[in-house]
Amino acid sequence: MHELPLLYAFCKETGQEMVDFERNSYDDIIYEFSGKNAEVIINEKLMTHGNQTARSDMEIILEGEGANGRVLSRSVATDESVQVFYPKMTGRSECFGHVECDSIIMGKAKISSIPAIIAEHPDSVLVHEAAIGKIAGEQLLKLMTLGLDEKQAEERILKGFLD
Repeated sequence: MHELPLLYAFCKETGQEMVDFERNSYDDIIYEFSGKNAEVIINEKLMTHGNQTARSDMEIILEGEGANGRVLSRSVATDESVQVFYPKMTGRSECFGHVECDSIIMGKAKISSIPAIIAEHPDSVLVHEAAIGKIAGEQLLKLMTLGLDEKQAEERILKGFLD
């Protein structure tokens, strides 16, 4: 199994940060910032194929009053690949956090999405959403009626999903 880097964000100084990455590094990624009214936005994209296995761990701690944290993780697993997601968001103050994990599964792939939200303060508002599904047949059909073959239609849908 390929262990992806632990993404760790700790909110402690006022500021705003947006992180975009495609998980192409195997180094630990640590973000320490934020505080009162601070914001962190993390966009993660991952695609596996063949017999690849990927595990994604991330932790965001919202400690400053009014801090906001958002995680958007999008992935595609094809063939016989395996993906495991462990996004974790902790609210330690009056804050808002949202974790969204959307995945497309194809072939004989396997995906586990295990988001965790932990409130350590009564004014923490934390939300998580996780969805795993295949490409909708009507999406393929619509693109095929516009002249694309099935493979081209799938590629177009996956590109749009991950962009």
